[in-house]
Amino acid sequence: MSERNLDLVRGYFAAVDEVLLARAADPATPLEAGADLLFESFLAPDAEWSPPFLPGGYRGRDGWVRAARDWLEVADGWKVEVEELVEGEGDRVLAVLRVFIQGKGSGAAYGQRVYAVLPIAGGRITGVLDFTEEAEAREAAGLPPATDRA
Repeated sequence: MSERNLDLVRGYFAAVDEVLLARAADPATPLEAGADLLFESFLAPDAEWSPPFLPGGYRGRDGWVRAARDWLEVADGWKVEVEELVEGEGDRVLAVLRVFIQGKGSGAAYGQRVYAVLPIAGGRITGVLDFTEEAEAREAAGLPPATDRA
């Protein structure tokens, strides 16, 4: 795998964060514009996003817009920080992320580590498979189990 794949994933998450910040600053900002940016620069046309606990996932630009609307209905103040990128087997990247949200209505702040596996083909991300457990994500990325970090 090349540094190009890591740069692609790094750029993708930076763009996601920019889209979320723009939306937080102005809730009238159309989600379609953010999706257009992500699909023009980083994602394959039929890329699928598979968040944890949601069977089926979301496919393509329209699916990603629908997913963003669903997520923004329950939370505000989304922020995604990349903690680490790891080269997986083949053209897969494991992204260790920290996701921060603020509950709509309650205002409760919440942060969670999320592990995303991003397969890449033809210079484009073909999917984002999110996991809450590192072991599952490492397996999906074709990586050996993590060593004890104590």
